[in-house]
Amino acid sequence: MTTWASRCARFGRRHGFFLLITIVLVVLSYPAWIHTGVPGTDDLSNLNIPQRQLLKWFYDNGRWPLWNPFNFGGQPLLAAGQSGPLYLPNIVFVLFPIVFATKLSYVLHEILLAVGMYALSWHVSRHRVAAVLGAVCFADSGFLVGHQIHTQMFDAMSWLPLIFLLFLRLHERFTRRRFVFLGLAFAMEVFAGHPQITFYTALFVVLYAALMWLWSPSFQALKRWFFTLTAFALGGLLASAQLIPTLQLVSYSDRADVSKSFLLLGSLPWSGLLQLLLPFAAGGGYTSQPFTVNHFETLYYIPNFWEFLSYAGIVFLIAAIATACWKFIKDRTVRTLAVIGVFTLLLALGSNTVFSHILTDVPVFNLFRVPARYVGLTDFSLAILAAIGFAQLLQASSQRTLRVLITSTVSVLIVVLLGVRWIGPYVKMTPAGFWVPLTLLVLLLLIIVVSFAVPDRAKSWLGYGLAVIAVVDLVSQTYSMSQFVEWEQGHFRQPTPLQKFISTHLSGPYPFSRVASLGTNSLMLDRSAINRIPSINGYDSLVADWYVRDVNLTWRDRTFLSEPRQFINALGVEYIVTGADAGGLTSSSQGVAKWMHWLPRLKNTSSLRIVMGAHHTVIDAYAPLFSVTLQSGSHYYTEQISGWPAPSYVIPIPKTWPKTAATKVTITSQSWQGTFNVKTVQLFTSHGTVSYNVNRTFGARVWKKVADFNGVTVWKNPNPLYAAWVTSPNDPLHPDYGTAKLKAWTPNQQSWTVNAGHSGEFVLSQTYDPNWEATVDGKKTPVTRISSMLTAVHVSRGKHVITLNYKPRSFQAGLGISLITLLFSVILLLDGSSVRNMVSFKNKSTPRRN
Repeated sequence: MTTWASRCARFGRRHGFFLLITIVLVVLSYPAWIHTGVPGTDDLSNLNIPQRQLLKWFYDNGRWPLWNPFNFGGQPLLAAGQSGPLYLPNIVFVLFPIVFATKLSYVLHEILLAVGMYALSWHVSRHRVAAVLGAVCFADSGFLVGHQIHTQMFDAMSWLPLIFLLFLRLHERFTRRRFVFLGLAFAMEVFAGHPQITFYTALFVVLYAALMWLWSPSFQALKRWFFTLTAFALGGLLASAQLIPTLQLVSYSDRADVSKSFLLLGSLPWSGLLQLLLPFAAGGGYTSQPFTVNHFETLYYIPNFWEFLSYAGIVFLIAAIATACWKFIKDRTVRTLAVIGVFTLLLALGSNTVFSHILTDVPVFNLFRVPARYVGLTDFSLAILAAIGFAQLLQASSQRTLRVLITSTVSVLIVVLLGVRWIGPYVKMTPAGFWVPLTLLVLLLLIIVVSFAVPDRAKSWLGYGLAVIAVVDLVSQTYSMSQFVEWEQGHFRQPTPLQKFISTHLSGPYPFSRVASLGTNSLMLDRSAINRIPSINGYDSLVADWYVRDVNLTWRDRTFLSEPRQFINALGVEYIVTGADAGGLTSSSQGVAKWMHWLPRLKNTSSLRIVMGAHHTVIDAYAPLFSVTLQSGSHYYTEQISGWPAPSYVIPIPKTWPKTAATKVTITSQSWQGTFNVKTVQLFTSHGTVSYNVNRTFGARVWKKVADFNGVTVWKNPNPLYAAWVTSPNDPLHPDYGTAKLKAWTPNQQSWTVNAGHSGEFVLSQTYDPNWEATVDGKKTPVTRISSMLTAVHVSRGKHVITLNYKPRSFQAGLGISLITLLFSVILLLDGSSVRNMVSFKNKSTPRRN
């Protein structure tokens, strides 16, 4: 303990002041998290803060956050992972009010980021000022500025510097404590909840190890790198409680088989590289013109600017490029970082390079979208290279070759800026956004040229001068740009009037009566989870493939509106909320909603035909039109018709259909808007054709406007809704076989009393997931998917008690593995001796030396 205390005291005396400067600079660069406002732009309101509010509710009620009943009609919460349900720092959301907890979480991760990057930069440069510069360069980089709105991404990326530092130290000398600490740090990044960043971290260290071995291959070196990388296996095992459920969900999610165009959506355009030089070309900062999304899109052809920010300081960029050129041949570490930086930048360009095949065809790479996010690894490499370069510039006897390379780099960048100023869309950039960076480059060129004329012992002023310029430039840019998270203020403390109205008026068993949100409003995406309002909406997360095919109220409204009204009823949608940008539903109908007729026995009848009239007002070629339902005793059969009305439709009669009893045929409008005409229903029999006149104009069933909130309209479903029912497997959306009543409910368990008039399917108005288990009267019974995405359990005729439990075996197995690995890690941690019998790892040289 004395040794440990003395080490800490010595570290504090040596690095405390510089660490304090680093932390202050980084925290002040993100003023939104120390202001009095409530940042709520985009994903902060749409996903991240609502899910953490929901997480608090689970833990306050003493329940595992396994199943989220409030979004997507039901979704695996822990497996999706984006809420960080097992991430230890998220305890702040349990202990404190949501706004304070959010700000505290960001500030703590900024400090983690600053300290980790300072320590890493010190490790590779052995210069405290250079360590400060490297930390500021990465912590204030465009990637982290933009991804403030992705809480789990910001959290996960904050661990990258510490993980890489522990990786380097473990490679230098393999001890059990270092091995465990690296595994724990990587596990924390996994628990933070963003698999893409976890993959980026693993990719970076694997590339680093592979390239370092490639420059000097030997069996002994291979063994050393192999044992170093095994610490990541330990981290994966520690995080199994999160990792295994996530991998299981991936297997049946929409990410298991996505199109190449989807994976490449969000590729950084070549023009986007100019952001490395021109942070305020689209306004903001020192330009005196406000930054606008439209201006950014005009310049770079991309609207979601936060995904494409990459500025890491023009001085830092120059230092990194010059260092890479200077040390590329002689220094393996610099060479490796330069190659990784260029490679990840090419990956960020995505569809604009031949490397797009890696992103679409190579396993694991093809699980993640928005290639522009790879620029985070480019910024990380750039920051480390800049720290190494500044360590040389800050010495009195700085290398003449390095200064020559800096001069050449600045000259080239000046030519580049002058060359693009009057090309294409760049003529529309803000004048100050161009002239200020150009003036800065000219100033740098003059400073460096003058430095050649001063004595060697005075040359350190060059490095310190450049350091001050670099910090002022980047911190001021980050300070200005990072405040975009406050463009929209979050409504997290109190529910909005719309949320209050829906919470009050939802009827039926909770949480099976739901709302659907179309357009922009306070219930869109995951926002309903803040107040635990059941919804079929949900935001960008791992979600079952069948939800995406049939509802998909994440990216667009079209999929939802292409479903028949009968299916929407089965999902328990009691209210639909339409924003001003989503249009309205039908508030008045010019036709009937349903037509019924009894047909004689259908002996020798093969099919029936619905003959349509010529006139209709249907405008959507993909929207539902009508359904035809046949009923005879306990037999049901329904056919759904969609699209523009055709001249006629032929409905086949099932071969098992009763031939000796009458059949009721029902035509029901499933249309959302528009009218259509049905002339006749014809039966095809062995004796000819029998026609029945219909001559009806059908219109959409009227939804009633019940409230309006500043252009956001609330519509009430006129149809009766059921949380669960018993029905025929041939027609699962008709609740005609019996009744079901909710007996008890918690998010992970529910119990129902059922009275079935016939043997059939108990259908639950909830999105199916394979991890639900059911018992009928205490006997285990399979849970199946019915009507594409609903949950079903087979029941026999009579009264039953059905109990459903959400028990993901993947979580149970993962939790067991995590606990066993944690125990193993504690045992290793208590013994810090070197593992000499594995491999000799002692290497006192710093990583940047050969």
